[in-house]
Amino acid sequence: MNELDRDTNKFLIEKAKEVNSILCFGIDPVLNRIPLKDGTIKDRILNYFTPIIDALIKDDVISAIKPNIAYFSQYGNEGLKALEQIIQKYKGKLPIILDAKRADIGRSSEAYAKELYDVWNADAITVHPYMGFDSVKPFLREGKVAYLLVKTSNKGSKDFQELYANGMPLYKHVAIKSNEWHMGMVIGATNTKEQLEEIVDAGIQTPLLIPGIGAQGGSLENVGYLIKNSKINPYAHRINVSSGIAYAYEKCEDKTNPINCAIESAKKYKQMINEHVDYNNDYKDYNNSENSDGAKNLSKAFTDFLVNEGVLKFGDFTLKSGRKSPYFVKMDVLSNGRQLYKMADFYAKKILQNVPDVEAIYGPAYKGIPLASVITTVMFVNYGKKVVYCSDRKEEKKHGDKGKFLGANISNKNTVIVDDVMTTGETKLGAIQKIKNNFDNVHIKGVFIAVDREEKWETDLASKEFKKRTGIPVYAITKISDVFAQLHNKKINGNILVNDDIMNMYKQYRKLYGVGVNYE
Repeated sequence: MNELDRDTNKFLIEKAKEVNSILCFGIDPVLNRIPLKDGTIKDRILNYFTPIIDALIKDDVISAIKPNIAYFSQYGNEGLKALEQIIQKYKGKLPIILDAKRADIGRSSEAYAKELYDVWNADAITVHPYMGFDSVKPFLREGKVAYLLVKTSNKGSKDFQELYANGMPLYKHVAIKSNEWHMGMVIGATNTKEQLEEIVDAGIQTPLLIPGIGAQGGSLENVGYLIKNSKINPYAHRINVSSGIAYAYEKCEDKTNPINCAIESAKKYKQMINEHVDYNNDYKDYNNSENSDGAKNLSKAFTDFLVNEGVLKFGDFTLKSGRKSPYFVKMDVLSNGRQLYKMADFYAKKILQNVPDVEAIYGPAYKGIPLASVITTVMFVNYGKKVVYCSDRKEEKKHGDKGKFLGANISNKNTVIVDDVMTTGETKLGAIQKIKNNFDNVHIKGVFIAVDREEKWETDLASKEFKKRTGIPVYAITKISDVFAQLHNKKINGNILVNDDIMNMYKQYRKLYGVGVNYE
């Protein structure tokens, strides 16, 4: 390992914090645009770009450089010598992202990885996904970042990246895989808000490399949206500008000082980026996606779905426990294919937001059996995610396919448990015990429910008490407090379902059966 090597993820964050900038300078030498005409090809490249980079480092403008290897190799050995000297000069001073867009069959990729990391000493690289995981695996080296091309900024990206497969665009499949494989994402700023929403929906849990805001005219407002909805530290991302900095003199009033034009242009880009990116966002909230915009939007959409399908009822109900409740959740009205498919998609989104490496869905009998199987189907059809399902039988089957369980063996798998609601955690504790008694080394990553009733179980809310006892988090697509807040005095299909009287009944109910509730 080069003595100047360091963990690239940490380096990206630390450098950006130090200079309060996530601007990356893309270095794309084009000789006929470089105004210096004296010297060798190598000299012209170095004498033009190094003063610009030095000044941008000195003035705290950039926090990474991104040389595009093709722009250097087009000039043969002279160009490659220039690349070598640029990397040697700036290695350890700021992250070096070598834009190479490599990937091939396994052994070829291993050779490419050695070239990029060991010969060129890159901190990070770009990789294309077309040949699948075995072609990108060699680039997944500890301490490095490999960015996968997800939705690029060029016009031709629509030819393949926007094709639909299993119910969603191809680029969304790639975004999901980027999270699963722990790879960064290349996402162009020129993409539409709707396209970026698809990527946000897939989840952003790795560093972004965002080209396209310079000469290509991408939207910084959309970039801000993308970063705001990521689930990692915003300083980990980079927004790249290449020719908009390097060749700014072409549009500069004073063309006699092209290097100064480049520096001033970079400073403007930094300012514009910082106006659209909130570095003070508490990104830790995004790691708990209950607080992310994507999760909140999912909760609102799910509440609308439950109301429209007649699952949520409001009034004066007597529950099986004898409690008087102002609402009732009747999940079994979701019985036709359309309803089940839609419901399962909400579960799938919630699971992928929080456990992208899920391998198995466990549904406790009886309600959990159809729930687990349809979620498994939707995971594959909508998101290209191959997971298995497993459910218990209430009574062990003594004939035919004998046994206590339906579905797959979930030993050694990252597993989530799915159910409809949580009042207390007793049934979920029973499910965990059954899993532990019958399968080996199951990694239970979470319990996913449709509605958290937010009721007391002994001394705390059931979801919190459950986590205290088991260490397993509970994720609800929506919480009953959010349902009431969303519907209070709002007309739904011409009717107000939660008027002031119902709201007051709910407050009294929560005072009796909730914990630490603040209604103001």
